[in-house]
Amino acid sequence: MKKLFNSLLGEAPKAAKNVFVQPATRNVYEILGRSAHLNDDDFLDMVSRASFEYFWHEASPKTGIIADNLNKPVTYSTASIGFGLSAMVVAAERGYRDAKEVEQRTETMLHSLTQTQTKGGMFYHFLDEDSQVTTDGYETAISTVDTGLLIMGAITAGEYFGGKCKEYADQIFEKCNWSAFTDHEHKQVFMAWEPDSKDELSGIGKFHPVRWDYFSDESIICCLLGNANPNEDFALPADYFYHWARNTGQYHPATPGYKSTDEFVYSYSGALFTYQFAHIWLDFKQLGKDQPRQHQLDHVPAINWYKNSQDATEAAWLVAVDNSQASRTYGPFGWGFTAHTSINGYNVGAILPRGEQNQAFTLNGEIAPYGAGTCIMFDPEKTIKTLRYYYGLHDDNGKAIVWNNEGETPYGFYDAFNLDSGYVAQQYLGIDLGPMLLAIENHRSGLIQKTFMKNQHIQKALKNIGFEKI
Repeated sequence: MKKLFNSLLGEAPKAAKNVFVQPATRNVYEILGRSAHLNDDDFLDMVSRASFEYFWHEASPKTGIIADNLNKPVTYSTASIGFGLSAMVVAAERGYRDAKEVEQRTETMLHSLTQTQTKGGMFYHFLDEDSQVTTDGYETAISTVDTGLLIMGAITAGEYFGGKCKEYADQIFEKCNWSAFTDHEHKQVFMAWEPDSKDELSGIGKFHPVRWDYFSDESIICCLLGNANPNEDFALPADYFYHWARNTGQYHPATPGYKSTDEFVYSYSGALFTYQFAHIWLDFKQLGKDQPRQHQLDHVPAINWYKNSQDATEAAWLVAVDNSQASRTYGPFGWGFTAHTSINGYNVGAILPRGEQNQAFTLNGEIAPYGAGTCIMFDPEKTIKTLRYYYGLHDDNGKAIVWNNEGETPYGFYDAFNLDSGYVAQQYLGIDLGPMLLAIENHRSGLIQKTFMKNQHIQKALKNIGFEKI
């Protein structure tokens, strides 16, 4: 299962630099006070600007596509590219760079992706600086969810910039043969396909023996894009959206004075990103509950996915409160359990309840800032206070521990930290900074959701699948 999670999330990165620091002993008011001179919008803009710089600078000098992380030699991941394409929309709108320059960079990226070797229009997990498949990543596989994240970003960029960007984005979108990457007996998309030989990428291969058979935002993305494809031969029926498990549960806090969460549909891993990624582009608050009965599936519960992620966010916060005595990292300002760079390589992170039953639920004192940061779409008050707290963490010399805006990689919040050991992963990942950047923009303006949902094929798919308010 660990290998499976790695294949979904990207290369298990070796931190660019693992350091151990001694956090200063300060009370929460002193820590929060370090950003008191900034109002919330100015503070969030500072975080967004820093995050965007990763997508501008950690890019291929030839095609502009985005690096997976800071590791050398560089590999470029399709998921990072998807988040990066949407990040360009934020940059153009906010004036982080000249709008024409951003549009040209985006056009270059999208054009290069129309030339990338694919299988049935579906993208390999890792690319090189020329936007071609590389065997330098930890795997050489077609990833359906990484393809999906790239497509979500491409559609957003195409709708925003129009012109050639729209033309190239449509080409990339329309070529994806979701039907060929689906187990039609179970009505579920396969997670990955891998060639038998790295020397023959277009030769014989096989699907990984795992499907998107459990709730996750990845399942939502794959089924939505599958139905939205304008090529009927490549598209998936709308009812496939309702053929993965929707198991429900609650989190019951042990700390006196706190209530249990409402029941929510939980994911297999329990990591917060599985409740976040689809919401980057889809305004489920506006859509309301989905409608399985529209497809004569009366046994499938109708779910408001916005409320579902709100409840999962509350569960994550309560898990941290319950474990605040066990770790200095955790508490009302230390939460957001999700996949991140770890002292042991890579940690998926999790909350309860979750579908994974084969591995014990354990916490190791680590936290990823983007985990809570991306929850700004669901609980902005808790999120902003938490990000201010992370920003305010310093050592006895007054040097920031978790925040960095200096040196060659001034991209804001580091990927993970642990206040018990002093461990800080001075690493940045596109699939971590990207969701936080885009979620913050949705909180500030709704720009990414509004832009993506303008697409005519997405609108048609949402109607086909069935939502309460569309």
